[in-house]
Amino acid sequence: MTTRSLRRVVFTLALVVAASRVARAEGTDAPAVAVLETYAPDMPEAGASVTRQLYATIARLGYRATPETETARLTALRGPHVLSPHDLAVIAKEAAAAYALQATLGAQGDRYVATLAMAKADTTAPALATDSAEATGLEAAVDHLARSLLAPVATPSSPDDHARGRDTKPGTRLAVQTEGAFGLSDRFFYNHFAGARLDYAFTRDFALGAYVGYANLKGREGRTSNVLPYLQLEYALRFSRQAPVFVPLRFGTGYLPKNGPFLRLAAGPTFELGGGVRLAFDLLAPTFVIVHDRTVVSLDVAAEVSFAL
Repeated sequence: MTTRSLRRVVFTLALVVAASRVARAEGTDAPAVAVLETYAPDMPEAGASVTRQLYATIARLGYRATPETETARLTALRGPHVLSPHDLAVIAKEAAAAYALQATLGAQGDRYVATLAMAKADTTAPALATDSAEATGLEAAVDHLARSLLAPVATPSSPDDHARGRDTKPGTRLAVQTEGAFGLSDRFFYNHFAGARLDYAFTRDFALGAYVGYANLKGREGRTSNVLPYLQLEYALRFSRQAPVFVPLRFGTGYLPKNGPFLRLAAGPTFELGGGVRLAFDLLAPTFVIVHDRTVVSLDVAAEVSFAL
C-alpha cells in the first residue's frame, strides 16, 4: 500500500468517527459549522484532503457540520473563487450555522501554504490563520489552524454529574473501614481490622492512600491487639464514565509490628452516593503477612465509607 493510499484510509476512518460524533450531536444544541470546499487551484487532491481534515477537526471539537449538499449549493451561487468575509458570513447565516470556514491552499517551493478564514453568522469581523507544511504534515497543520480559530464546544454537565457533586473530581478523601480476615493456613484463624485511610486522588482514577488501623489478632495465648499502618495505591476500573459504580483495584503494603511485612491486594465495587460520599466493598482481598520464616495468608472482606474533603 502506498503512502498516499494509507493516508486515504486513515482519513476515511477519521471521517467515520467524525460522522458518528456528529450523529450523536444531532439532538443536542451543538453549534453548526458550514465547511466550504478548499480553494486549491491545480491541487485538487491536496485540497480535498484539507476539506476532509476540517470536517474531522470540527467534529472532534464538538460541532455539527452543515450538510455538504447545502454548503455546496450556497457556495455555487457565488462561484468557486476565494469568498469574501461577507460571503462567508452570509453562507453561515443562510445555512443556519454559527460559523463558516473556507481554506485556501497554495505552494511555496516544496511546502504547502494553507490559509483558513472563518466568519460568524452575525457578520462580526472575520478571523484568519495561516501556516505552511510539507505534504506529510499538511493535515496536522490544518487541524492546528482550525483549533486556533474554533474553541471546543463545552460539554454540559449531566444531572447525574451534579447529583454526584465532587465524586468525579480529584482531591482528598477520608475513608473509614472495617475488615475481616479469614485464615487460609492449616489452622483456621480470624483477625479483624478497623481503621481510617486518607487518600489523595491525582486523577479521577488514580489515588494514593495512607491507612492506620487497630488490629485484633489471634495470638498464641488468645486475642492480642496491634496497630497496622500501610500505604495503598488504587486504580479505578470504570465501565462507563457516567455510571456511579466502579471497581477499584488496590495494592497495599506496610508493616505489622512484632510480625513482619504486610501485603494486601483487593478489588470490589464502589458506589457513588452523591455529595462526595462513597460506599465501597472489598470482596476479594488476599492478604499476606511474613512472620519470621513463614507467610501467613488470609482472604479478607472489607466495607468502607469515604467522604470528599
